[in-house]
Amino acid sequence: TGWHVPSDTEWTTLTDYLTVNGYGYGGSGSDIAKSMATTSGWTSNGTVGNVGNDQSSNNASGFSALPGGFRYSAFEGIGGYVYWRSSTQSNTSYAWYRHVDNNYSDVYSSEFFAKWVGMSVRCLRD
Repeated sequence: TGWHVPSDTEWTTLTDYLTVNGYGYGGSGSDIAKSMATTSGWTSNGTVGNVGNDQSSNNASGFSALPGGFRYSAFEGIGGYVYWRSSTQSNTSYAWYRHVDNNYSDVYSSEFFAKWVGMSVRCLRD
């Protein structure tokens, strides 16, 4: 009670806010994934600006995204990425989601996976 799974529009509000307010890698741009990711627990990656690189510099926004992976036929990607389901359906079988990956610097949005695929949720206070 008092919380809800955010819509795709609400996710966009968050990512737009972080982009406009200088949370991109190096202080500008839409490469905001590092600013959202926790400072540890991600699979290492050597590319500067990616979530898995220099993890101690992650989480400037305080969002604290954990690399929980997802559940398909088994749990996959723990440590490497996180998928968050939104409440916005694209059709009866698919819903929009957001994705952060240790190998990238951006937050991605898609409707590629069916709703039965297990993903994390991040709730918002009503």
